[in-house]
Amino acid sequence: TDLELKKNDEYSKLISIQNDDYRGLIIADSKKIISKLENWLSQKPIKSQKISIQNTEDKEKNILLNILENYDIQLVAEFDNEKVVLINNRRFREGEYLKDDIIIQGIENDQIIFKSGRVTVTTKVGN
Repeated sequence: TDLELKKNDEYSKLISIQNDDYRGLIIADSKKIISKLENWLSQKPIKSQKISIQNTEDKEKNILLNILENYDIQLVAEFDNEKVVLINNRRFREGEYLKDDIIIQGIENDQIIFKSGRVTVTTKVGN
């Protein structure tokens, strides 16, 4: 949102931060806050946010890999130009769900691509 900084002419240490006609914040010792706000506004987005997202995706990927360890991906077969994979003695096609939230996104001769939420992992057939 756009913030408007207003200095108080009567009291030099008072400043108000306004983001619309109804909401504002009056600050008593404004020098430090003004310099920090100006510094903050001049900075580019923080990289730690990107790192945090990556860490979350890595955690989700590890969780999915741990879940998939409970499944025996036995073999891939092809019938009428359609590949199927045998997992725990059950046949699955591309697009079917292994579990409620884990979809089989792709079937290749030697690997299967699983997707859960935003996370995609590839596992080898026979693992």
